[in-house]
Amino acid sequence: MLKSRIIRLLSLAVLMGLVYFLFNTVRATYTPNLSVAPDSLVFTRGCVEPDSSCFRILLKFPVVQGKRAARIQKMIAYDYLKLLSDSTKVKGVNQFKEVLTRLTESYDSAYVDYLSLFPGSNGILWYLNADYDVLLNDGKVLTIQYRYEDYLGGAHGMYGYHYQNIDLRKSRPLSLNDIVSNTKQFSELAEKLFKGRVGVDHLNGYWFEGGKFSLPREFGLSENGIVLHYNVYEIASFADGDLVFEIPYSSMGGMLSKRFRYLAEEGK
Repeated sequence: MLKSRIIRLLSLAVLMGLVYFLFNTVRATYTPNLSVAPDSLVFTRGCVEPDSSCFRILLKFPVVQGKRAARIQKMIAYDYLKLLSDSTKVKGVNQFKEVLTRLTESYDSAYVDYLSLFPGSNGILWYLNADYDVLLNDGKVLTIQYRYEDYLGGAHGMYGYHYQNIDLRKSRPLSLNDIVSNTKQFSELAEKLFKGRVGVDHLNGYWFEGGKFSLPREFGLSENGIVLHYNVYEIASFADGDLVFEIPYSSMGGMLSKRFRYLAEEGK
């Protein structure tokens, strides 16, 4: 009887292991059909005459539809709100829009306070814009590039780019270490291409710590390669602007992780 019980337990363990293996195999190869559509929030105050004071807000944001869309949308909403310096976690698109509306009202309140300091003045212009482009949506990876720009008083406006890379098969964010297996070799290749992009054979004049090349904080995946993007003030002055270049998948050899080597086969 003990022997029969042990056999049943072993059979159950084998069956559970097989189910777990099949589940992970299916999840690794499953490519959800996820569509991305634009939505927006627009707000203006003033802007009546060419020389009147004006505040414009245009927030364009992605809305996803399809299997697993709810979880992906939460990730997108949270990331988008962080772009606007808000850390609210929302449960759906409607709540996301409510938070954006509250943010707009708070910015408008600040603008009204600013105008009260300069009564009777004209030509004061504030703006806040956020837009996006989908760089890659192949059923396995979704990469969204965001552009943010504003002027809310001060010496000059500000702008920046942010990339969100999502593993659609596992519904989680992707880091560069997930995609590249040999980061040291990848960094060396990036440094070579960076110097070619800026037309120098040294790093003098750039704000790399200790004069040593480092990868940017922002990266994204396109159909053809890994996009590396240094924002303004990251390695150079505001006047020098941002700097972006792309490393083709075809030039990476064995640097790509196993799960992402298909990009080199499909990329140009």
